[in-house]
Parts: sequence; C-alpha cells; structure tokens
Amino acid sequence: MADGVTSIGNMAFMYCRSLEIIYIPSNVTSVGNNAFFSCEKLETILYPAGVDVSATQLPETTIQMAYAVDTNNSDNILITGVKIGSGEVPMTVPDAMGGKTIAAITNNALEECSNLVRIILPQGVDITESGISDTATQIRYSVGEDGNVTITKVSLGSGDNNLTMPQNIGGRAVTGFADGALATCPNVEHTHREKTAATCTSQAVCAICDTGYGDALGHTRESHGMCTVCGDGAEVCGINAHYVFDNNTGTLTIFGEGSVTKNDWNKSSICTSTKKIVIESGITDFDYISSFFTAVESISFPDTFNTINMDEVAKFNKLTSIIIDADNENYCAVDNVVFSKDKTKLYYYLSNNPAAEYAIPEGVTSIEILAFNNCINLKNITIPSGVEKIGIYALQGCFNLESIILPSSVKSVERYAFFNCKNLETIFIPVGTNVSNAGIPDTTTKVFYSADDSGNASITSIDLGTEKTSVNIPVTIDGNKVISVAKDYQQYVGEHTHVGGEATCTSKAVCELCGNEYGETGAHSLTKHDEVPASCTTDGSIEYYECSECGKLFTDENGENEITLDKVNVTSAGHKFGTAWVSDTKEHYHECTVCHERSDIADHEKDSGTVTKEATPTESGTIEYKCKVCGLKMGEETITATISSFEVTSSGVIVKYTVTGSTEVKSQTVKFSEVTEEMVELMKSEDIKLVIDFVNYSTAGSDTIILTSAQMKAIEYVLAHDLGM
Repeated sequence: MADGVTSIGNMAFMYCRSLEIIYIPSNVTSVGNNAFFSCEKLETILYPAGVDVSATQLPETTIQMAYAVDTNNSDNILITGVKIGSGEVPMTVPDAMGGKTIAAITNNALEECSNLVRIILPQGVDITESGISDTATQIRYSVGEDGNVTITKVSLGSGDNNLTMPQNIGGRAVTGFADGALATCPNVEHTHREKTAATCTSQAVCAICDTGYGDALGHTRESHGMCTVCGDGAEVCGINAHYVFDNNTGTLTIFGEGSVTKNDWNKSSICTSTKKIVIESGITDFDYISSFFTAVESISFPDTFNTINMDEVAKFNKLTSIIIDADNENYCAVDNVVFSKDKTKLYYYLSNNPAAEYAIPEGVTSIEILAFNNCINLKNITIPSGVEKIGIYALQGCFNLESIILPSSVKSVERYAFFNCKNLETIFIPVGTNVSNAGIPDTTTKVFYSADDSGNASITSIDLGTEKTSVNIPVTIDGNKVISVAKDYQQYVGEHTHVGGEATCTSKAVCELCGNEYGETGAHSLTKHDEVPASCTTDGSIEYYECSECGKLFTDENGENEITLDKVNVTSAGHKFGTAWVSDTKEHYHECTVCHERSDIADHEKDSGTVTKEATPTESGTIEYKCKVCGLKMGEETITATISSFEVTSSGVIVKYTVTGSTEVKSQTVKFSEVTEEMVELMKSEDIKLVIDFVNYSTAGSDTIILTSAQMKAIEYVLAHDLGM
C-alpha cells in the first residue's frame, strides 16, 4: 500500500478472496465500512492502533494486530493489541511489514487471547510484556539470506497437545532446525542431526532435540581382547588413553585418544621386558616414559602425534628402529632419522646406528637439540649448505667425530653443541659465526674461512688446538674451492694440495696455501703486437710478440724466434705531394698521394667573370665566375639588356640597349612579329625615345606623299599599338 494513502474507502477490498495478509501504514487514519467483506482467506491484518476496523467485515478467523511505531526507533513497530477468533488458534507474526521490523509485542496484547494455542514469531521479537499464556507454544524462527526459514527454538505450551511443525512461514519454506531447537519437545517429528556420535555404550545425541536416538555401537574387540573404539579390556594410561602388553613379543601397544599421562610406569613389571612400543592413531603425545623402559629397540608414532619429545626418545639407549606414520603432519622418519614434515629440521639420529659417516640431506636448515646425542660410531658428519642453526647439545658425546665443516650458511651455534666431542681434530667455521659457547674441546683446531659468490673459499685464520703444530687443508670447504690461506697462518698448513700462484718464464708458482714454490717454470707470457704500418711522418713496426716477464721479443706466438727491437721498427717514408690542385668549396691545395695530408692551402680567388651567353632585348644572358688559381667554378650571374630607344622602320623595330655591367650601346633589329608586349609598353613610356623613320618617301612631282607598302605597314603598326606619330 502506497505511503501517501491516508484512508481506505468503503468496500475497498471487497471480494478479494485470495488476500492472506494486509499491512495498513501508520499514516492511514480510517478504514471504510465493508472494506474487507468476503476476504475469506485473510489470515492476518496489521493496522495502526487507534484505527477502527470493526465495521470492515473482517472474517472471524482473521488475527487482528494493532501496532504503534517505536518512538525510539522509527524503523521498528510494536504490536500493542491482538484480537483472535474462537477455538484453538495459531498465530504467525511476520518478521517485517512495510519495510519496518516487528520488534516486540507489548501492552499485554496477548493477555485476553486465552485460546491462543501456538504463536510463531521471529527470533528477535520481544514478548516479555505481551501477557502471553503458558498454555501457548512459542515457535521462534529466522530467515536466511536465501529467503528460507530455520526454526530456532520451540517452547512447548501446556495446552498444545497436537504440535506439528509448519511447512512454511509467511510464504517461505521451512528448511531446517537450529541446534537445540526441540530440546523441550523432543517428541515432535523431525529428522535427527548428530550432536554427539554413538559410542560403544551410549546412543548418539541429536543436536536438535538434545536427546539420544538409535542404538549404542557396542564393543569391537580385536585379538588382544580390548575394544578398538573405547579401550575396554585394556589398562588406562591417560584420560582417553589405554595400553595392553603382549608378554610373548614384548610389545606395548598404546591406543585411544589424547595424551599419555601415566607417570608411574616404574611400578609396572613390563618396563624391563618391553622391546617394542606401538602408539596407535588417536594418541597425541606422552611424557615420562623413556626413563622407565630400558630394553626398547623399536618405537612407532601415529599420524595424530603432535609433539615428539626428542629428549625422551634419546633416552632409549637401545633403540635401533623409529617409525613415523606417513600421514603425520609434523614429523617424518627417513632411514631411522627423524625430521620435520618438510624435512627442514633434523630432530633425531639413532645413537645406536653403526654407520661411521652420515650426510645430512639438502634442504635441512636446522639441527635441533640433542639431534646426534651420543652417536659414538660417527666419525664424519657432512652438513649441507643451507643449515643455519646447530642447536643445544646437538652433537654432544660424538666421541669419535674427527672433523666437521660448518657451511657458510650457519648463523647460530648454540650452547654445548660439540660438548664432549673429545676426538674432534678440526672444525671449519665461517667467519662471523660465534662458537665461543659451543663446547668445542681445547684440543680441536678451529679454522675460520670466508666464501665468495664465485665458489671460492679463503682461510682467514687458524687457531691450533693444544699440542697441535699444523692442520690439514681440504681441497674444498662447503663445496667452495680453497684458494688461499692468510699469510700469517700459512706456517700452520699441513697436508694439502698446492693451489694458486702462477709460474713464469723466470720463476715457479707460489702456493696460496703454504706460501712455498711448486711445479716447474712456465712458458713466456706473450702479448701480441699487431703490425703498425709506417706513415709519411711516423715510424711503424712489424707484427711481433713480447714477453711481459722477461721482456724478450719474438716473431712467432710460441716464443721460439727471438728478434731485436731494431728488426721490429719500420722508418717513415715522408710525404708525396701531387702537382695538380685539389679543391673544395672553400679552398684549394696540393694533396699527399699516400696519407692525403694537405699543403699550399689557400682560399679561392674569384676572377672578373666570363660571359657565356650574351643578353639581348628579347632574352637574358649569363656570366660565369671561376677561381683564378685552380679554375674551380665559383658561381654564375644572369645579365639583362636595358633598352634606351626604339626606331620603327619599314623593316622592323631597331632596339638600342646596354647590357648589365657595360656602358656600350648596342642595337638589334626586331621584326614586327617578334616584338614582345613588354617592348610595346616600353615604346609608350615617355622615358624611352621612339623614332619613326619616314625618310625615302616619294611625292611623284606633286604635293601628294607616296609611301611604299613597307612604310604603310610601319604606320599601321604604330597606329595599331597607339604609339603616336
């Protein structure tokens, strides 16, 4: 209904038989008679409190709700009065109408609704002041983003003996129940949703009605006689942890869930006879176990084990096998060596491993506490580049360890890492790594080195162990070739492979490790000098080779044919200038035919010019200029004829003129047919002298002038061109 409507007229909705719910906005002040006559399906009407709807002919079954706008929040409305029909009436409160949220039912609006058997209302509607009876069942609901309805809570009323759940509310489908929604009415028909799974001895518990359903699972017993589900038939070693011992095999099997907390194993007779410990999936950790078991040779950890206390594991001094489930997310075991799942941390190496050597895999970055504790059989451990930390007591008690190299990646060596490694002869340490608290024996020689990005290592200092006089130097340290020992420490170098230095044609190579000469003298160190041709002014040389060590000269690259310096040099031949002039736009000169050096350079001298084409009254001419010395053409100039007079004769027009740059008057007879328009215009000019020649005419002995046809033609020309007589 539009917001601007203020009244509803008589019979406005008469016979709207499909109308189910109507909301009348708060600005409507009146509703006419019979407005809802024969609206048979109208279930609910919400109208402003104070509006009289008694004469609107509402069906008796229609639930009437009067409301007021919340003065504290204009987006909310409060239901202040309710009228319902007779019989057992269910009532549905919508979550919102007309863009406003229904926030509460107040003013004891339901107090008179004694026959209200059930009310369905949104989860957030407050009904503390509604006056609702205890006999009415309350069904709370919420509307999801998808528009579907979830029943959130049902409070069963004492007067509701036939409760069923609605299939839809306000035209929206009811699709489920929230946890605990039917806790007070578990017998209402619904599909159970598991809250707590069934156990060996108890039913599953429904999350909706919070009661048990179905059957208990019953015990599942294996050959050892215990239930694999709950541990019945086994001894307790934790809240949910159990164990069983097989006397025949000496196997202790621990199973169940969570931690093993038993700390009185010493009271059990199995401690000295247990050879194998099997920890099944579900167990997460244990403490206080290894100290009591003195004969354990094998132990296996499940996928669920969170923290393996390596300090405890190390106390199994007869352990020869350690197994970790492949699905364990924290640890893995490779050849009885325990690593973190990503193999970046080495946690434990079996102290009873008979191997004399072990190479830690690439990718390990940390050797953890007690990792090689009391590994008395190891003589050599290879630590790969990439290891950054060696933990507390990491190699404690490795009695037979002879030599070890710490890669340049090591940044931290923690307390007593090498404690009681009494036979450790040599340890190679990257410069900058602090080993002052590492427990290195005084008898151990410490060799400090640095490595560069080119794969080379340089020994910077040597700290000899007590009663030591020298130390053997390997070819490589941490994969880097050893290329030098600082001079102050070369005196301590023992067995080694000579390296570095360079033999020359006069001396042997000097070893960069011990400082002594070794090998044989070398070949000449020859540098090739290419041929330098002699120029007109400078000397040259032939191709030759020069030894940088002894200074000798040779004609061949093998240094076999020695020559002297005077045989190398080639003397200059001097310039050869030509006799012909060579010119450019600015100057002329003589040029050397060998190196093109210039001589006798001078600027061009322009001559007075030569007429190459005469100017005439009808056509311009040309004058050309050249250099007086070399004859280079330096330009040309256009010359013209300046006309001074015309004389019209019987044979044509005699034109007198001068040429540009000359005072000489010249003449030329131009036929009438060749006279140009420009010449005619000049004839008319007052500045040009015009003469018409009528000499040689005849009188025939009378006063009559007799003219020839040629003279008549001249007169006609003058008259035709308006030249005057």
